[in-house]
Amino acid sequence: MKDPLQAATSELPKLKRELFGIIMLVVVIATLAVSWKTLGIFEEKLSPLITKKVALVGEQVADDLSLVATNGIPFSKVPDLQKYLQNVSAQHPEIEHVVLQRNANDLFASEKPERDFDLSFKISGAENFQLQLWIDQKFTQKSMENILFDIGVLLFVGFILCIEITLSLVAFNITNPLGRFRLILLRYQAGNFSKVLRLRGKDAIASSSRVIAKAVNERARREHPDKGGVQNANSGSVESLQQRSVADVRIPLFIFVFADELQKSFMPVFVKEVGTGLTFLPLDVLLGLPIMAFMAMIAIFTPLAGRWSDMYGSKKIYLFGLIPAFSGHLFCGFATDVIWIVFGRGLTGFGYAMIVICCQGYIAGISESRERASGMAAFVGILMSASMAGIAIGGILVERIGYQNIFALSAGLTLIAGFIAYSFFISEDMKSREDAVHEKTSFLKILSNTKFLVTILMSAIPAKIILTGFIYFIIPLYLFSLGSSAAETARVMMIYPILVISLGPLSAWVAGHGARTFKVLVFGCFFSGIGLIIFHQDQTVLAVILMIFLMGVAHAFMKAPQINFIMEIAETEMPEQGRTAILGLLRTLERIGSVIGPLLAGALVAFFGFSNAILVIGCLISGSAVAMLCYFARSNLNASTVSHD
Repeated sequence: MKDPLQAATSELPKLKRELFGIIMLVVVIATLAVSWKTLGIFEEKLSPLITKKVALVGEQVADDLSLVATNGIPFSKVPDLQKYLQNVSAQHPEIEHVVLQRNANDLFASEKPERDFDLSFKISGAENFQLQLWIDQKFTQKSMENILFDIGVLLFVGFILCIEITLSLVAFNITNPLGRFRLILLRYQAGNFSKVLRLRGKDAIASSSRVIAKAVNERARREHPDKGGVQNANSGSVESLQQRSVADVRIPLFIFVFADELQKSFMPVFVKEVGTGLTFLPLDVLLGLPIMAFMAMIAIFTPLAGRWSDMYGSKKIYLFGLIPAFSGHLFCGFATDVIWIVFGRGLTGFGYAMIVICCQGYIAGISESRERASGMAAFVGILMSASMAGIAIGGILVERIGYQNIFALSAGLTLIAGFIAYSFFISEDMKSREDAVHEKTSFLKILSNTKFLVTILMSAIPAKIILTGFIYFIIPLYLFSLGSSAAETARVMMIYPILVISLGPLSAWVAGHGARTFKVLVFGCFFSGIGLIIFHQDQTVLAVILMIFLMGVAHAFMKAPQINFIMEIAETEMPEQGRTAILGLLRTLERIGSVIGPLLAGALVAFFGFSNAILVIGCLISGSAVAMLCYFARSNLNASTVSHD
């Protein structure tokens, strides 16, 4: 029979769901109300603003033509007048047609209009001449569609923020305090009065728990002095590790990753606009250098970051990582050459490695295995959610506040994340750090497993090549060349993390049920490149969406089977090296693909153009899956290793 406190705490998940539902309902209603009001104001003000802008442009063009006429120059003698009028309509998307007319006869026109004009202007010094302008009605419609999409994106990001904030606050203020309170009472019930409860919160639950636990401890110390008691209740704790939880990491990690992802939708375009004085490399290769530098620093410092986190503690490493991350954003914001952008992204990559790995180590140090396992799953979800939200918001904001202000915003959010981490993180005890430091891993022994190495080379690395080379590098440039805005590019790019997050549970189920691990892994790798091969010639936004959709589905189903398969083929090395070391080596080696991706994509685009570059990348990725299948078929992999396939 459950004790009353256990029965009460068992109801916490239900309370969390109800509270989350109420908060989400309030957020949805408020967001929809604000969106509806904003849309109405936008629709009301848009048409007059467009008309006013077109009128200003028309007046400027009419003044130019009047200057020509007052100087006695016939319009027929003005060179490239037709081209001049065409440029007016090309440079201003609000203007559909520009026509110079005399006595109802068109003399010069950007295009032949099919309806009556919207605005007309007289030409001083040229009797019977009129300049007529047609407002593009499709521009208004497209602007309305864009604002609707932006509102939808903001609503979606609002959902994500609600999830993160609600989960963190409920865990921090309700679930964890009550859980710790129950643990300390169970210790007292067993006759162990050597510790007292210390909760960081100042809410009613934490305060009541402290008072009750302290009273029980002091009474037990008086009645049973032989069993021990804490002399100073304010200096005690349940156990240093039991105070830590995933909630400590969730918000600071989310904000930090969100800040870094703000620039993903426009980075190559930003580099192209900043320009470079370097001439010994093709421009398309140079555009990939910032992404390469970022990924290279993560690949280099990820193993060191884990080691440093074990030695000095997650909290110190997090705060240390803020310095290069913050500096890197500022360097990019003030950059006047690609070299400074590369340097800035390299610094940010160094800080990113420090912070992400120390957060992962913080979760890994949680004492309860069940909470640790769910924490690791939450860790991946936080990264993907922050990536999706950051890409989307960055694409919307960059059109309104500019590149430099985006980097300034990223720097500011990085500091906010650091302040929250300083408040939330609990320092590890010295013993746990010393134990971790003395653990030794031999990566050479793991790499001597040929099947492990082939899986990395033919599956893990290609997946990162297509991610950084295609999505992070080619997509922003390709969509920019097709006339898409940064916000439209962000909406397309966020399809990938949405698919990975939404299909993640199904992927985990497939990996854990049935005998399909190897086949799913090979098929996912092969399928991720097929979309690029099929649609590479169709130079439309829809084709890009279909490519990302197919790749996102494939990668979602690859993630869990890849980990399971790696664990199966490294079964011999696991008892000696440990599961964490094998997975750490997997994450480190797959970063090689992250570094290769943008450089390979840039070189292919420089020499073959976008369409053929996409085709080559697709063939390489699908080809690696075929090579992997052939290798394992020839090696006569036994049925148990391939999950009984």
